[in-house]
Amino acid sequence: MKTLIKTLGFVCAAAFILNAGSVSGQQEPLYTQYMFNTLVFNPAHAGSQDAFIASLHARTQWTGIKDAPETQTLLLQTPIRNTNMGTGLSIVNDVAGPLTQRNILGYYSYGVMFSESAKLTFGLNAGIYTITANLPDVELSTEEYDPAFSDVYKNAAKFNVGFGMFFNTENWYCGISAPKLYNSPFLSKKDREDIELNKHYYLIGGAKLRLSDKVSLKPSMLVRKVSGAPVGMDLSALVELNDKFWCGLAGRWEEGASIIVGGMVTENIRIGYSYDVTLSSLTKVSSGSHEVLIGYQLPLNKTHNPLLGGQ
Repeated sequence: MKTLIKTLGFVCAAAFILNAGSVSGQQEPLYTQYMFNTLVFNPAHAGSQDAFIASLHARTQWTGIKDAPETQTLLLQTPIRNTNMGTGLSIVNDVAGPLTQRNILGYYSYGVMFSESAKLTFGLNAGIYTITANLPDVELSTEEYDPAFSDVYKNAAKFNVGFGMFFNTENWYCGISAPKLYNSPFLSKKDREDIELNKHYYLIGGAKLRLSDKVSLKPSMLVRKVSGAPVGMDLSALVELNDKFWCGLAGRWEEGASIIVGGMVTENIRIGYSYDVTLSSLTKVSSGSHEVLIGYQLPLNKTHNPLLGGQ
């Protein structure tokens, strides 16, 4: 177990270096409360509710392990008044050991109505990804010099575009997306050209089942696929009371289980918290992972927007 702790930084950096060849891996951060930040995974979700929405998500993974991953995400989205379009913005800061990845993306969506409550939206995202890696600081398992760990990357930037589709009804929704479709050259020629942004594919879905006038059951699912890596899956089920407060359980395939709680503390402010228990040998050195979200929504009552829907 001591060896595991000692080499966490090495593993993160190795994944970064190996990505320059044929090996691929997960590059996007994980979220337990994915049902509340769908925009990160699917650009077609931009403006899907009749409100301006701002939310901040913060995740600390594997508490107790030095240099374990930490992620902060800011999301903004709104429908465009008197149109069937939506727009949004995301800013993500993801740190794992010697690696820091940041991105800022803009989103655009266009919706088509099939009925009063059924809508299909198409979305695009575009923006900049940056990578900072101080590889010489990585503690290797051998004293032998490795030239792959001799470089320092500081805000090495790449341009990216992505696409998504999102179908939404009054009681259920589903979407497919590929938010990383274009692996551009580095914007600075001095940076290493053979490091790629792996293509990520997502399938998301969920439903709202009325159990009574005051209680609803909200199951959801997120499936993740990255080129060269195993399929990942998140499953969750929340019980919602009076459309204001919720609690439930979630699980990440072969990784861990979680509890989720949250609610609308005012008419406009939402808060949420999740705690993950790792179902692996990491439980001996980590007390789990924590995730917090704070959201603000401002209803746009006069907006005629066919993207209107509610999860």
